[in-house]
Amino acid sequence: RIGIGSPCMRCVMTTIDPVTGKTGIEPLRMLATYRRQDGHVIFGMNATNEGPGVIHVGERVDFVS
Repeated sequence: RIGIGSPCMRCVMTTIDPVTGKTGIEPLRMLATYRRQDGHVIFGMNATNEGPGVIHVGERVDFVS
């Protein structure tokens, strides 16, 4: 089982092009327009596992609250 963890806040590492090493302002600028919480830009949610297991490519995953 996978549980919902906490909001995942993004740092400037997401603005660095891994090929060239150049920095930019995306995706943080776009995300900041609608995903702000406590002064941070929220990228998504962290997930937690409730025990050992394996998820295979192509398997269905359902999230329940």
